[in-house]
Amino acid sequence: MKDWKTTVIGWLQFAATVIATVISWLKTGAMDAAQFTLVIQSLLVAIGLHAASDSKPSQS
Repeated sequence: MKDWKTTVIGWLQFAATVIATVISWLKTGAMDAAQFTLVIQSLLVAIGLHAASDSKPSQS
């Protein structure tokens, strides 16, 4: 099991990549506001699910 700092750093890097990609899509017009909202909601759900699975006590 990785320590929480490694997990947080990984998620921050992932989120930064997603945000940069979304911003570039918005600039080029490849994505509209509705799609942007959907992507953000999906990202938050994914992070929430990941955090929930990480916070469960590991049975060993």
